[in-house]
Amino acid sequence: RVALADLDLVNFWQFAQPWLAFELQSGRLAAEADYQLTWQDALAYRIDNGRIGLAEIAIMPGAPAELPD
Repeated sequence: RVALADLDLVNFWQFAQPWLAFELQSGRLAAEADYQLTWQDALAYRIDNGRIGLAEIAIMPGAPAELPD
């Protein structure tokens, strides 16, 4: 089982910002899942029972002046 909790999305936002038309002002991510990994002949993995949660999301348009009235 793997679990991530309370990750600040603003840090990750810097990587995606050039391709998205909005600005992330705040946000938190939580994720968890069961996984199975095998190293036999070839690397294989399986993820089950995954859950992702977003909290405290605040976004703003990237260019507010360009929004229609």
